[in-house]
Amino acid sequence: MSAHHNHPYESFEITFDSGSNLKDLWQPLHSLARRGQVALVERQLHAGAHPDDRDASGTTALHWAAHNGHLAVARALIVHGADLEVRDARMQAPPLHWAILMRRADMAELLLEASCDPNATNKWGESAILLAVYDGELEIVARLLRAGARTDRPSPLGRGLIDIALERGYRGIAALLRTPARA
Repeated sequence: MSAHHNHPYESFEITFDSGSNLKDLWQPLHSLARRGQVALVERQLHAGAHPDDRDASGTTALHWAAHNGHLAVARALIVHGADLEVRDARMQAPPLHWAILMRRADMAELLLEASCDPNATNKWGESAILLAVYDGELEIVARLLRAGARTDRPSPLGRGLIDIALERGYRGIAALLRTPARA
């Protein structure tokens, strides 16, 4: 199975074997999280697995849960102390970015409610709100604004968020970004 996301600077592509067999607790935590196996994730965490262990690609279980929209897995990882700001090896992006790139508004909300940084950037200097604006994700933009995402930072290419929204035809997002009181 492959997920592909184009944004202005580089593609976001993750490929993995979706036909792999689970062998109960013998699978690494990230593999279980990727598949949404919350009961097995919880068993591994209770047995002492560290929530921030990385797979061979440098990705954590919380990144995979965010990528695939596994809310229960993400909650279990957060309860067990998963680092909300941990960065993957390739993009140096936190799990919030993965949720946004996969258009998972509920996951973004969960991570924001758990107090992740709404202003964290990836290795290209892209903020979460820039990714959401670029993809036309009105609901995610609104959630990020409520969580305190800054709108005064230009994109790495020097463009403002409102300009990007208007250029892409996202008038609702542009209007939301212009609204002074967002709470």
